[in-house]
Amino acid sequence: MVALNISDFIDLDRQLLIFINGYDNIMVSGVMMTLTNGFYWFPLYLSLCYLIIKNNETMGQIVLTISGCILAVAMAGGIDDLLIKPWISRLRPCNDLDIKYCINNFIWMNKNQYSFFSAHAANTFAIATYLAFLIRSRLLNIALFLWAFLNGITRIYLGVHYPTDVFVGMIWGVLCGIA
Repeated sequence: MVALNISDFIDLDRQLLIFINGYDNIMVSGVMMTLTNGFYWFPLYLSLCYLIIKNNETMGQIVLTISGCILAVAMAGGIDDLLIKPWISRLRPCNDLDIKYCINNFIWMNKNQYSFFSAHAANTFAIATYLAFLIRSRLLNIALFLWAFLNGITRIYLGVHYPTDVFVGMIWGVLCGIA
């Protein structure tokens, strides 16, 4: 049986980050920067609002559905940003002197210095999970979870999160989407 101690786990996390971040391609980098920016997802958000309106019969149902989605996102990102990140205080890879010079930095993206866990991953997985329970379309669910997964991968590729940050964010997002 192989036992991993915490330093082995941290090293594995860093190596995986370097592997994903190290695929240095100008086209891929441009796509990743675009995909991580919420502004470019605005048409998706409008489409989801349209689906919610189309699949509900009354204004009360529409408001309740959209409010539930907003609440899931507020819980996913709010608890992370206000409580978890300051408490854990894990530096973003691009701010961590132990690794920042080993990765391609896109430091202009960082609003705060803490990494654990990814609010992008939590928010997108909260939306995907919440809507998967409401809009029972297999194709839409696959598309939503693919979008959420891609959003998480962009955070690793751009060097602003470790893989474990994104993984925990995904799990937290699913839990918030269920709640």
